[in-house]
Amino acid sequence: QAIPVPPPEQVDLFVKSYGNIAITERQKFGIPASVMVASAILMSDAGSSNVAKKANNFFSLPCTEDWKGFTMMEEGNCLRSYDNPWTSFRDFSLFLTTGQNFRYRQLKSNDYESWARVLGSSDFHGIPHFEKALTRIIQKYNFQILDED
Repeated sequence: QAIPVPPPEQVDLFVKSYGNIAITERQKFGIPASVMVASAILMSDAGSSNVAKKANNFFSLPCTEDWKGFTMMEEGNCLRSYDNPWTSFRDFSLFLTTGQNFRYRQLKSNDYESWARVLGSSDFHGIPHFEKALTRIIQKYNFQILDED
């Protein structure tokens, strides 16, 4: 079953709004901007999901024991809530490069395929065939250009 992708106009608007944040996060944390943008598009329906609109959570990051910030309940799940979109991107960067995920930092910042494979094998997103969907979006919209210096 294919994961629905938002219409191109919605994707373009999303990238115009948040692409620079993803590029800054790539420079600071080494996560491909293409992966950040495509993950946010998949996990927030390009910013139109309830969680993205109400909680600025573009990655559906769940509450954890150490989470001290605001929260939002969505379909019985506790999700993190942020003051602004930038904070959501930063928290996703920290989520992917610290703690149990520290090993991800060894991946190259321009190797979206390796990042997609690793993220696809993790279970935080709850999306079946995440690796394929992520790769498909990156290639369809040529997001790999966001990973160039």
